Amino acid sequence: MEKIKQLQSEFIFNEIFQASIYASFSTRNLKFPIYGKNIIKPKTLTTDLKDMIQTYVTKFKAGHIDEFAHFEEILNMSTCISDKYEDALHNGRFRIGTSQKLLNLVLKYLWCIGEIEVPHHCPIDSIIIKKFNPTSNTSWTQLDSIIEYKEYIDAIRELIGKNTSIAKWELEVWNRRPL
Repeated sequence: MEKIKQLQSEFIFNEIFQASIYASFSTRNLKFPIYGKNIIKPKTLTTDLKDMIQTYVTKFKAGHIDEFAHFEEILNMSTCISDKYEDALHNGRFRIGTSQKLLNLVLKYLWCIGEIEVPHHCPIDSIIIKKFNPTSNTSWTQLDSIIEYKEYIDAIRELIGKNTSIAKWELEVWNRRPL
């Protein structure tokens, strides 16, 4: 029975990861694509990302991740993947915007199915940017500064108040958007 539970857990995580990769790597915004012209080993890149996120989730579940560590993980993911896959990435970068979207979306899914506690942040995308900066023409896909990402988080906190959960606020915003 324990083996089945493990297989179920792996299946759910794989599905969540694939959905998060699709949302984070989508080519809808060709102005800021993920891959460059020399696509090499994209499967290895996603395997590395999956391993990084699984390690992070394990630490998160154990209560070892505070907000500072969350910022650090986003930066670390961006830096490690950029360093290892520079030749395969657009302008040699795995941008902060993609790192935060992928990590925060996996956490959101896991939280929504009751696997983890409330995450520190939410996936920052165009819908959320418009909520705290309605006149912005900035795309989350071009975000490549952890300082700017922190400014986005601060702007959300200013909008919703310091005592409101960013993740809970975003879930409400996302669920109320027109389809």
